Amino acid sequence: MAMWALLAGLLGGCAVAPPSPNMPAAGTPITLHNVPLHPQRSDHCGPAALAMMLGWSGLSLSPDDLAADLFIPQRAGTLQTELIAQTRARARLPWRLSGGFETLLGELRAGRPVLVMQNLALPWWPRWHYAVVVGYRPARATVILHGGGEHPQAMPLRRFLRSWERAEHWAMLTLPPGQVPTGAEALAYLRAAYALETTQGAANALPYYHTARRHWPYSAEAHLSLANAWHQAGDSKRAIAVLQDALAGGLRDARIEHNLRWLRQHDGAGQG
Repeated sequence: MAMWALLAGLLGGCAVAPPSPNMPAAGTPITLHNVPLHPQRSDHCGPAALAMMLGWSGLSLSPDDLAADLFIPQRAGTLQTELIAQTRARARLPWRLSGGFETLLGELRAGRPVLVMQNLALPWWPRWHYAVVVGYRPARATVILHGGGEHPQAMPLRRFLRSWERAEHWAMLTLPPGQVPTGAEALAYLRAAYALETTQGAANALPYYHTARRHWPYSAEAHLSLANAWHQAGDSKRAIAVLQDALAGGLRDARIEHNLRWLRQHDGAGQG
């Protein structure tokens, strides 16, 4: 029984999908050199793109390692929902990126590659594709992609923006522990961590709750989430320590006090 209730595709081509864009202002060139490059087999852009993203996050996987879980032969493509599910299955935090090109650039500037969906053809005759954005060259107005070829691809910015817009600006991150998206809010991050916990267990979500508490030290929800995960993982002493630290750090929240009392009463731990 839980201590508390805290947080309440489209296909086609190698991807499966669901007015002229504004051009961004010039800025500093960005190139990420720590993203692996995996050429793709026909219609396997989904496994290739996710393997590159997971490789950046610290997991050494090939597209073939992921293909059985991602590729749908009958549709010759990969569902976006499966990219998210398989990211969680590898104990990484999937993060749907909302916003336009400036948001994407913010992630690149922070050193994080971005997996995007594109429509490389026409709205009424789509050719869906997944690629990983690894750089931006404003002087040349190009975006650097790992798009499934043998070498990085420099795509004209205007063409990239149109192809991305035709895929409704779909984009995601695959976050390792310790990484927080630029401008993320605590509750949104905690919901993403909770979604990981519900499918992969508290032990796999714990590093992300630790990240949240470090990033938002005055968020009562971050402390409560971490304590709850420790409790679900069977370590009530650490759960109690988290809540005690929150109170010692000056957080005054009735939920923290209530759950600390609950833990002490039900687990027979010392008062500390």
